Amino acid sequence: MNKIALAGLAVFGGLFFANGVAAGEVLQDVVERRFPLDPTGTFSLRAIDGTVEIFGTDSREVKIVAIKKAFSPERLNAIAIRVDARHDAVNIETTPPPAPRHHFSDRSGTVEYTINIPQTARIARLELPNGELLIDGMRGASIAANLGSGQLVTHNCFCDQTIHVNQGGLNVFFDWMEKRTRPFRYTPLRRRGTSRATLVRWKLASAVMFQKSMK
Repeated sequence: MNKIALAGLAVFGGLFFANGVAAGEVLQDVVERRFPLDPTGTFSLRAIDGTVEIFGTDSREVKIVAIKKAFSPERLNAIAIRVDARHDAVNIETTPPPAPRHHFSDRSGTVEYTINIPQTARIARLELPNGELLIDGMRGASIAANLGSGQLVTHNCFCDQTIHVNQGGLNVFFDWMEKRTRPFRYTPLRRRGTSRATLVRWKLASAVMFQKSMK
């Protein structure tokens, strides 16, 4: 084999290796939006695989930071986030990339949501197929959340909670006790995984823990 052929193979091999490395890189696109929402308004989110973090704040708006991720520009651009915003309700719908035709085709496409909402708002619907879901500091009328597979955590949410986890872990934490005119209800719906509720009294530093295996 002559030197020209060897040089050609070297160049081709280098390009193939470079393309292989580039193909494995995770591409991302950051979306940031703000919408006004009444303190007693309604919030809902239908997400795709990834993570969702909801934080209750004393503001009168919804702040959304969404990080879309995929291995190719085509699949990254195919992730759609649509927001229907009114003064009394904000609804977010997320559309995943189309399902690949072949078994070994690229199936990438996730979204990482970090969302601040008024702490007294009602969370009418949170849906996440697979991933991690955190809800923190809510004091509205109720929370309704549905997770297909993964981990779901609520922290210091002093409101009615209807939570469904098909497979994975469900944890409910309270750092302190509060006097309320009406006790709130906690209704876990689960199939396979573990469930735990923990109450820590702030001054007494005592804890009551409940754990049950799901079959």
